[in-house]
Formats: sequence, C-alpha cells, structure tokens
Amino acid sequence: MDIQKQQQLLNNFIEDTNERLDIIQRAFVNLSNREEELEDRESLNEIFRATHSIKGCSQMVGIKSIRDVAYKLEDFARAFQKNTIEVPMQVDYYLETRFIKVCQSLKEILYSLAVPIDFNTDKAEPMVAKIGSVLQEIECYLGILIL
Repeated sequence: MDIQKQQQLLNNFIEDTNERLDIIQRAFVNLSNREEELEDRESLNEIFRATHSIKGCSQMVGIKSIRDVAYKLEDFARAFQKNTIEVPMQVDYYLETRFIKVCQSLKEILYSLAVPIDFNTDKAEPMVAKIGSVLQEIECYLGILIL
C-alpha cells in the first residue's frame, strides 16, 4: 500500500475512533446519571460496541497501543454487563472521571497520530503508558465494587 493510501486509512481510523470515543464518554456519563435500567443496558451496549470497534480498527491499522487500551475498556464494559444482570452497578463520579480521562487521553494520542508519519511507527505507545495507571485504578475500584 502506498503512503498516500496508508495516510488516508490512518485519517479514517482517527476520525472514526474520535467519534467512538465520544460515544463511550456519553455512555459513561449516562451510566453515572442513570434513571432506568433499560438506559443502562443501552449505554453498556454502546460502550461495548464502540470499544470492540476501536480494538479491531486499531489492530487493522497497526496501532497496538490503542488496541490494548480498547481491550481493557471492553473488559470493563463486559464486567459491567455481567454484574448488572445480578445487581445494578452504578458508575459513580470516581469511575466517570477516570473513564473520561482515558477517553481524553486517547483523543490526544489520536491527535498526535494525525500528522504524517511512517505508518509502521506506533507513536502512541509512550503516551499509552501514562494511561496505564488510570486503567489500574479503574480495575482495582471495579474489583472492590464487584466483591
């Protein structure tokens, strides 16, 4: 694939992923402001679909670091889906702010990828390392909620 086509593929990925991150953020806000369980299910399904798409698309364009973060977000959505079957699990302010922080950090990474690059270089990897601590905080907090 020539450089121009690679750059177009990357640009499409960036645009699509930005839209999906917006969906994820709105869904987490909806979960924190929950009114009805049906809305929770819809929000969880939106999060799951969006993270699954980001994971697959980032794999396709070779951005492993974003794929790994999307994989974790998808795991969190799955945990919410599994646990809301038995007991409704609410996204509180603590979780909401951390999920939004992850989404905003991913958007910053996408912005950094928007400049022409060597397509084989994952410039996101060092930036994703910073997201790791937030993902660990979420994972620990969810572990407490699920117990």
